[in-house]
Amino acid sequence: MSDSSQRTHSKMISDSLCRHLNGFSMKPPFWEQNQAAKVIRPQNSLQQSLTMLSPFKPMLPTFKALAAHLVRIGITVNILSESAKEKEMNKFRISVLIGVLTFVFVVLVAFVAPAQANAVVASAAGNSQFKIENMFGLELIDVRVFAFDVKKYADGSVTGHYEHRSFDDGVSFFVRGPLTCLNVQDNNAWAGGFIEASSEPGLVGAEMWFQIEDNGEGSYSNPDWTTLVGASFTPGSAQEYCDNAPAVNFPFDIEHGNIQVGD
Repeated sequence: MSDSSQRTHSKMISDSLCRHLNGFSMKPPFWEQNQAAKVIRPQNSLQQSLTMLSPFKPMLPTFKALAAHLVRIGITVNILSESAKEKEMNKFRISVLIGVLTFVFVVLVAFVAPAQANAVVASAAGNSQFKIENMFGLELIDVRVFAFDVKKYADGSVTGHYEHRSFDDGVSFFVRGPLTCLNVQDNNAWAGGFIEASSEPGLVGAEMWFQIEDNGEGSYSNPDWTTLVGASFTPGSAQEYCDNAPAVNFPFDIEHGNIQVGD
């Protein structure tokens, strides 16, 4: 077969697959031989399979491009042969090709679509250091680490973690644990969760929360600020804090680090 004929037949196969993927109706039976072009075209069974996957139609352009690419790089057959045996082999090869492409499409639907559907809709992250003098009955609270990273997803679920470490009048103190709620409004965020470990054993198991504000980047921006960690053993108190988004009582400008809030 000449190069120009082979390219013509490759394009015909690619166009045939693309028409099926676009949902064009074709005549039965499943395999119909076009006498003019000698091209074997898959029919209704593939169309019915794709109808079942109609909710994922936006992904079809990617699938079609893959089909066309595979045909172009050489997964073609010599369909001008007069041998009945070779014609049967050609049918088998094309059916295998369609099966592979359908499998790839289903895998994309199974793993890519759910991830896109449950995208991140709000987030907050930061790591800050600051000092507080003569408050809460202490001369100096030296916060060495206040790190957190929390994300809220389209289905309402929240994942995240925090860690707070300080020296309170020289005594080491820390709490850490998971974050389970987040409320983002403009450049403010309210986050809450649980204390799963602490230098104070009596705090383990309590619910906790804090509030932050992201004031941008650069030397001309106001400092980002955060509150300290609040805690309570009242069930649901962390979620209530996130839901109510109370006004801040004791904001502390961070001296080192950065806070980022996004939605």
